[in-house]
Amino acid sequence: TNYIQENFNYQVKVPQSLTTEKTTIKIYKKEQLTTITAIIAEIHNLNYKINPNDKEIIFSSKKQ
Repeated sequence: TNYIQENFNYQVKVPQSLTTEKTTIKIYKKEQLTTITAIIAEIHNLNYKINPNDKEIIFSSKKQ
C-alpha cells in the first residue's frame, strides 16, 4: 500500500487480517494502477474496487 499511496496518491483499505502482512511484488516502473491492484487481489484472494473520485482503493474478502 505504501507504493500505491506514494506513487498514485490513493488511499488503500484492506481487511483487518492483512494489516500486518507485507507483500512484495516486482513491477515495472510505469505499471498501471489497475494491474498492480489486480495482482495484489489475486495473491491474497480478494475483491477490489478502485474509486477514482475519492482516490481510494478498497480490498475486501471474497465471499465463499
